[in-house]
Amino acid sequence: MFCDACGAQVNDTQRFCGTCGKAFGATFAGRTTSRVADHRQILGILWVIYAIFHIIGGGILFVMANTFFAHLGSMPRPQGGPPLTFLTPLLGFISILILGKGLLAIAAGIGLLQKSHWARLITLVSAFVSMIDIPLGLALGIYSIWVFLSQGAEQEYAKIAAAG
Repeated sequence: MFCDACGAQVNDTQRFCGTCGKAFGATFAGRTTSRVADHRQILGILWVIYAIFHIIGGGILFVMANTFFAHLGSMPRPQGGPPLTFLTPLLGFISILILGKGLLAIAAGIGLLQKSHWARLITLVSAFVSMIDIPLGLALGIYSIWVFLSQGAEQEYAKIAAAG
């Protein structure tokens, strides 16, 4: 429990705050929920939205790589110009990475919303992977790490997952 006047930690049996001297009545300014409980649903929604953007972007890039860029090798090119046939496999590989990142993120988001026991670990993996994507992935990654790597977060999430 905490004193609602100065914020000092007090026992629930104390009648006065040892720091500021405030008398305790029936009201305490104590924390009733945890950081994980407060932010789990918000993080779940944000991860699903983040994943949708990645899946759409990766899908568009995959289609472009296998349609438009696939025909670049057969197009006439200027004398001495470099062959552009490497673009199809390169963009295809990049699109597969983006789609994989999106699938990992959507698994994390849905797992958090369903209070699955494995969702915390998948979210942390996705958070570290997403930090490459500046600024949105970095912000979402830091937010997720702040929630799920805080002191006691593993036990708090285990309680939430068991109750869900």
